[in-house]
Amino acid sequence: MKACIIGLGNIATVHACVLNEQQIEIVDVCDVNVENAKAFMEKYCPNAKLYTDYKECIYKTTADVIHITTPHYLHKDMTVYALKLNKNVLCEKPLCISYEQLDEILTAEKSSKGKLGVCQQNRFNEASILLKKAIDGQKIKSAYGNLDWYRGENYYTSSDWRGRKDKEGGSVMINQALHTLDIMQWLLGMPEFCVAETCNLMHKGVIDTEDTATAVFLGENSFHFYASLNARTDHPINVSIEMENGDKYLMSGNDLFFNGQKQDTTCYAKMYGKSCYGSGHFKILQNFYNCVKMNKKFEIDGEEAGKVVKLILAVYKSKGEKVKV
Repeated sequence: MKACIIGLGNIATVHACVLNEQQIEIVDVCDVNVENAKAFMEKYCPNAKLYTDYKECIYKTTADVIHITTPHYLHKDMTVYALKLNKNVLCEKPLCISYEQLDEILTAEKSSKGKLGVCQQNRFNEASILLKKAIDGQKIKSAYGNLDWYRGENYYTSSDWRGRKDKEGGSVMINQALHTLDIMQWLLGMPEFCVAETCNLMHKGVIDTEDTATAVFLGENSFHFYASLNARTDHPINVSIEMENGDKYLMSGNDLFFNGQKQDTTCYAKMYGKSCYGSGHFKILQNFYNCVKMNKKFEIDGEEAGKVVKLILAVYKSKGEKVKV
């Protein structure tokens, strides 16, 4: 199998490490920054061909899978262009940043012979898998999720797209908190309504989006959610679920607790990049390539990945009012 990577920033290095580990050859790369691209190639794929125009790269590549690891606002155009050429695409999260973009991607996916996958890799973490199996079919009393991290001014000024509504689509919700919210939707089902508030507490004059958000999602299994980038350090992400029979589950970071007792979440897959990424990248890439190879449906396709995008867009739309997801 062969790979092509478009956008050679931080997350692209994670994809490249996994591809090398799985002995999948990176035959093409694309980035507008030639100097950075050459440094990337020297480390991960010295024999790859370098492009600076994504359309030329997508059109000419012989890769089995195109990895789109660019800033958020570029995902839609690149994904749609590749799908229209019947290419297989593995796109980094978020799939897109607006309802209009989501509609366009889903339309392209339906008429394409290519497969679309989205890198929401935390579903493949061992703790997530064990929790999903444990609560399936049981009645849930309550559920709560939170993300409490730190992102300072330097984080946002390091790239011109971070924290910008027109380029990132938001901040804490659509970037950092997306994975946790996706896990909760995956575990609990898609809610019908949302009541939420967002604000910028500590980054005024630095970003034009939110650094804090709180939301209540209403449905068969209602849950509430809090996210902030104003902690003094990054705390473990928590997902807490109480069952109607009184059993309590807590997923904290990569650990899982059942009624206070730590469960065995030993994972033999390597972790790449930040510890908060978990170990799911190895498994999600492996799974997607197997689906391409065997012509099987990939579980996190456009429709499935679009669910968390809809939740986040509902948070932004709510402004304290009850809105339909």
